[in-house]
Parts: sequence; structure tokens; C-alpha cells
Amino acid sequence: METPTAFYETFRDNLPKIDTYCSTLFSEVFDGDFRVKEIPYPVSVILYISLHWYSEIHLSTDRYTTDQLNRVFRAFFWRNALTGRYDQGFLTRFTSDQLALNSILKKARRATAWVASCNKALEELFGDQYSALGKDRILQLLLDGEIRGALRQSFSLFLYSRAKTDWLEGTPLNRFSEEKGCTVQLHHIFPQGWCKDNKGTKKIIKDNDSIVDSFANLVPLTAKSNNVWRTKSPSTAISEFDLDFATDQRFSTALVDSEAFDFLKSDDPAGFWNRRANLMAEDLFNLQFVS
Repeated sequence: METPTAFYETFRDNLPKIDTYCSTLFSEVFDGDFRVKEIPYPVSVILYISLHWYSEIHLSTDRYTTDQLNRVFRAFFWRNALTGRYDQGFLTRFTSDQLALNSILKKARRATAWVASCNKALEELFGDQYSALGKDRILQLLLDGEIRGALRQSFSLFLYSRAKTDWLEGTPLNRFSEEKGCTVQLHHIFPQGWCKDNKGTKKIIKDNDSIVDSFANLVPLTAKSNNVWRTKSPSTAISEFDLDFATDQRFSTALVDSEAFDFLKSDDPAGFWNRRANLMAEDLFNLQFVS
């Protein structure tokens, strides 16, 4: 571990600066506050900090801005997470990724078409084996109720970063609250009990009952709201709690547009899951590219 003591001293003296890097990563790249254990491939945090540090402390020319780093790293992170590129271990890739991302950012500073240059370089870094996932494949995964591992963490992080308002209360979700009834988890929009009772009349559930647990059917809610919604059909909940798509953005930020909301009002799981999965897939597909 022959790291010089001076390095640790420099690190210690710059903890406020590193704190700022972390804050920027969560607010600008992940778009939310998360525990490190909730992030697919937590080593990504170290990778981001090291790039920020290198640009600010060691580069005199070709220094890239925080905005440029955020845009490139966001695309790198989501492409990495969705393709499972670190599943076989990151140790052999970490240093080469660090060097490659630094090179991409420095070279792009001199490119006329900055966005195109970054995306081309990312394509080369990931290669054919880990090329960006297409929308159809992402859609398929969002409708799969048996997703596990890092991909499940990725989809969870994505949903939590978008849906930040409780559907019933209309209040901000505090994922770090331990107060009874206020804890936040992903819950079923079409409740499991309702899906089981209606399996005979809903072909999509009859053909594949695991779809009930897919991400197309999940949304963050407080424990209190989930207990109130519980076994109610969406149409009943919408009516009883006087929910209106046009009231605020609590549905649209959770990747539910007016068309998907209409499917909820008519208790149509097939229409809703397919529409919502399409909206989610579009968003996730775009996250793999620098824009």
C-alpha cells in the first residue's frame, strides 16, 4: 500500500472540498440522496471523486468543468449500470476507466462538437459487448418481475430519483425518515391482492403473474399511504382520495402521463404497465448518452 503519508494529509485537509464533490454527484448525477449501499457498483463514487480531484488539483490546461464531468459521468454510470459491465468485477476496469474518462473529458474540450465527441468516445470505451441498451430491451426488463442484483438497484435508484412526492399525501418523500408511517419503500400500484383476485379476467396477469412485481408496477410511497391504498384498485383509490392528474406533478415525475393515468382510472393493468414501461424505457435509454 505504499501511499505516502503526505497524500493522506492532503486528503484530510481537503475534506470540505471532497464533501462538495460528493454533494454534486448525488444532486447532479444521481438526482437524489442515496445511501452508498443503494448505488449499483458503489465504487462509482470513488471514480467520480478522483476525476473531480484530478481536474481541479492537477490539471493546469485542458481542465474540464463540473458540468462537463457531470454530463459525461452520468452517461458512463447509467450505461455501466444497465449493461452490467462491472458484474464480473471492477478492479480490472477501474484504473482504465479512470484514465479513459479523464482522456475523454480532456480531448472533448478541444472538439468542435463536444456532445458528439463524448458519445463517440464512450462507444469506443464500452465496445460492442457493452453497447448502450436499446429501448426495446430496457422495456422488456422493466416488465420483468424477477430482476435482481445491480440492475434491480439501478431501476430502484432511477425510480427514487424521479418520484419524490407521495401520491396520496402530495408531500415530499423523505427516504431517510424512521418515523412510524413515514418510511418510504417501493410499493405496488396495482396491489398484489387485487392482481391475485382479478387474475382470471386480466390476461396479462394470467399469462405471466410475475409481471405484478415488475418495475412498471412500482412507485415510492410512505408506509402510511401504502397501508391506506393496500388492496384498493387504482380506480377506487383515485376516486376515494380525489386524485387528479392535472393537480400537480406527483404522477408525471413518477413516469405516469395522462394516458397512463387513464389506464389507472379504468383498472387496465396491461395498458398501464406497457405505457409506463415505455415512458421509463425512453428516459433510461437517454440517460446512457451525453446530452
